[in-house]
This record gives sequence, structure tokens and C-alpha cells, in this order.
Amino acid sequence: MNTAITYGVYAGLVFIGTHHLIALLADYAFGITFSFFMNKYFTFRVREKGGHPMFLRMLLTYSIMLCVNLGGLWFLVDVHAWNRYLAQVVVLAVVTSAAFLAQRIFVFRLGWRRVHGE
Repeated sequence: MNTAITYGVYAGLVFIGTHHLIALLADYAFGITFSFFMNKYFTFRVREKGGHPMFLRMLLTYSIMLCVNLGGLWFLVDVHAWNRYLAQVVVLAVVTSAAFLAQRIFVFRLGWRRVHGE
């Protein structure tokens, strides 16, 4: 759900004429907070206290994902002249998967074993 909503923010901003890299920054600014609460309470069902350290780990994780996303989007759109909408969908396929694992293992500390059902 987070990916669809944040892609909507990105696509809407691009549609109204915002540069694609600026639109991506706005997408992430919204998405980090939304994703933290949705994933904490619904996806991973973390009920423990200590939201500040978790949120800081989320910021670190998403800072890395933002750099990967910015680099991929720049490479596909500015270097190879891909369509801005399609390029973001392609980059999202990689970033979303990596972000999910990083959140599960690092942000919410559910561990590697629980990721693989061990």
C-alpha cells in the first residue's frame, strides 16, 4: 500500500511539471513516516515500545534506499532517456524488495531466521 501511495505522490508531482528527482524527494519525505507506522503496526505487528530508535533506523534505511532510488532514476531517465514513470516503476521493483528486508531485519529487528520462517 505504501509503494502505491508514494508512487502516486511521485507520479502526480511529475504530471504537474515537477522535476522527477524533486518529486522523488517529496515522495520519500511522505513515505518514510507513513511506512514506519503502517509497517510497525500492520505489516510486522511490532507492539514493543521504543519508537524513537526504530524510527532512526528507518531514517537510515530509507536514506540508503533514497540514494539507490535517486541513482537508478537518474541513470534511467537522465542518461538513457527512459520515460520518468516507467523508470520509477523499474527502480521501485529493486528498492521495495530491499527496503522490506531492511525493515524486517534492521528497523523492526525481527531477525533473519523469522524472515525465512526458521
